[in-house]
Amino acid sequence: MMKGIFILAGLTFCLALTAQTVVWQAQAEDGTLSGAAEVVEGCANASGGFFVKLSNKASNTLSFNNIEISKAGNYKLSVYHFNASPVDLVIEVNGVSLGTKEFPAGVWCYQGSAIETVFDVELSVGTNSILLSPEEGLGSPLLDKLVLIDESGDLKPQKYYVSSSFGNDTNAGTSPENPWASLARASDQLLNPGDSVLFKSGDTFIGQLQINHSGTKDMPLYFGKYGEGDLPVLDGALAEGGAHLTTVAITNQDNIELAFLEITNDRQTSRAGVSDNLAYGIDVQNTGPDTLRNYHFHDLTVRDIFAPTTENQDFNAIKVSAINFFTSKNTEVGKERNIQDVLVENCYIARTTRLGIKTGHAGGDEGVGNDSINRNMNLVFRNNHFYQTGGTCILPTKTYNCLIEHNIFEEPGSDADPRMANRGSSVWFFSSRNGISQYNKCYSVRGYADSYSQHIDFGNRNIIIQYNYSEDSEGGFVEILGENVNSTYRFNVSVNDGFRDFKGNTLWVSAYAGKDRDILSDSSFIYNNSVYVDAAITPDISFVGKNIFVYNNIFQATGAATIGQEVTMEIEPGSQLYMSNNLYYGNITSTFKNYDSSPVNGNPLYVNGGGLTTEDYRVTDDSPAINAGKQFPEPVFPMAGKGIFKDIAITPNVDMFGNPVGVSDSVPNIGADNRNNSYVGIHDLELVIEESMTIYPNPVKDQVMVTVHGVKKGKVSLVLSDIKGTLLQQKEMDINPNFNQLKMTINPDLRNGIYILSIEEKGKYVSKKVVIYR
Repeated sequence: MMKGIFILAGLTFCLALTAQTVVWQAQAEDGTLSGAAEVVEGCANASGGFFVKLSNKASNTLSFNNIEISKAGNYKLSVYHFNASPVDLVIEVNGVSLGTKEFPAGVWCYQGSAIETVFDVELSVGTNSILLSPEEGLGSPLLDKLVLIDESGDLKPQKYYVSSSFGNDTNAGTSPENPWASLARASDQLLNPGDSVLFKSGDTFIGQLQINHSGTKDMPLYFGKYGEGDLPVLDGALAEGGAHLTTVAITNQDNIELAFLEITNDRQTSRAGVSDNLAYGIDVQNTGPDTLRNYHFHDLTVRDIFAPTTENQDFNAIKVSAINFFTSKNTEVGKERNIQDVLVENCYIARTTRLGIKTGHAGGDEGVGNDSINRNMNLVFRNNHFYQTGGTCILPTKTYNCLIEHNIFEEPGSDADPRMANRGSSVWFFSSRNGISQYNKCYSVRGYADSYSQHIDFGNRNIIIQYNYSEDSEGGFVEILGENVNSTYRFNVSVNDGFRDFKGNTLWVSAYAGKDRDILSDSSFIYNNSVYVDAAITPDISFVGKNIFVYNNIFQATGAATIGQEVTMEIEPGSQLYMSNNLYYGNITSTFKNYDSSPVNGNPLYVNGGGLTTEDYRVTDDSPAINAGKQFPEPVFPMAGKGIFKDIAITPNVDMFGNPVGVSDSVPNIGADNRNNSYVGIHDLELVIEESMTIYPNPVKDQVMVTVHGVKKGKVSLVLSDIKGTLLQQKEMDINPNFNQLKMTINPDLRNGIYILSIEEKGKYVSKKVVIYR
């Protein structure tokens, strides 16, 4: 992030934001060079295609000697530069040295846009000079351009207009009547927080949009459209000099909103300095010194994102993505950073070599950073439609807090184009912490490996797949690989998943944690799912792990289908396979069923078994699944109720269809539908209104407070019990009409876990789950 934005942000607490007026700017190559300083050409990411190299001799200088200023005062000097590690330069203004100045690490020119470093300078009325030189024997940045900015005056957000059909880059660009013409001109404009760049609907823009400035949280930069008609198209592939790496480049800038644009990058030609194995539609890179925040991408079409070639590339080396977020490695204690607060919604993403949306963080050197800062944080992907991605639609790699919901995943792992990777699940969590994928629809996942409905790869913690519908996934329904802790699939509907002969499974838990590296996953939960198979397929069951819980699922296989034709069970000694109260109907092998300690057999009586919508898998009133499930302590989601998970319960309080459910404190139905269940969490009480009961805090450490609305005076007991119903604490309390607060101090000897807190009145209870976590 450019330091100038930090300066502005720091002033907002006591001053109005100030306008930024460019009073002078110059390409580095237009200055006066001395010594062995040289101009280097041929890098497309440099402004104008050139930069200046000063090397490491103090006698190598770059100077500008005729800078005319109309008003004396303080100005901001923005220096745009390339360097992959921190370096220094000496800056002189009007013959007076400002001392040695640090230029933070960014990128080399072939890797992306120059980063901006901002310095305070004092200028005189009339002619001024600026000189830059290395310290003797030390490296220096490659210099791209210099800009002088006057920050006096009030900030008024400005709209800029761009039209390829009748614009001109010499226009002011400040109205639809005098727009600019090109992406290059839009990229060069100095933008203030709150500014907008609007592209004319129906026009096509060739080249690359480089976003070289940042907004603020309350005043983001906005890039969108104006006028009626088709979305404006930004095409990075047809540029002069070859196809760009990415159509929209965002390097070390943040607080940015992109909307109502169509972005494409079907790279079929090479470009100097750009890998032929890569391509992006939108590429967000954090290679600078600061955490980057607040990206809102919505109502975009991002399509046809292909690299010139991926021939002979290993699958995992293929990084082509429609939208990419990446943070480079943290290498210094106290200077760790990541990307935070990302929202991508209401977008259509289609036809890519491999990925739809990818996030990544290179982590940290040993002893640098922690589990959160070495991952990108707080990412939300919702209401998007993905179509024919060659691989995975959403790949959260190295994320901390990621919510994926209400998306349509159509034909991930596609081979509709020979350039596609042809392998990938709808969602693929890798080395992530605290992720939820819910209310999504997955159709026709394909691939020679993986390619399950959604899957939890290796190295994750606290990942939940819930309330999803999947259909016709080549690999299968559940895939949990190695080195995971607390992986959960619950309240999902799976139809005809798992038709591949090689590792095609209804349920698969594996120890695979990388090549020649097996690490068992611990605490894998698969419960209250509805699995239906009537195609001529034979998905297997394979469990290699420890502490695997398989409860309350419906498994139905009819016609030529069979579930569990091959069954692998390798449970670590000392741990256990907990398998109970699953309902089986049709061709389910006894090899699989015999692991169930309390099986239920019978037709689940779906509304329309074999149908292709979620609603078809509701159960009818006479279903044997009703009230036949197992009550057990569900896995707790540690981030429930916080941040992007503010609407997520600690454990589910509704099923896939919105029916109330409480598997931890009552007997549920079997399957994803809890309709007509005799939910025991609420009984008719006379003294209190049951629905008004709330618990705070939850999780609780020492003391818990219960609020409840009273109907009349009387006495109740506040009761704490474990999940089995064993009484642990009890306290009698008075109830009065209207608002009541009841307090209980928790026994410090109780262990962390799920408990039941109840208000008891004459043998009747209203109960809620409470988590003790110290």
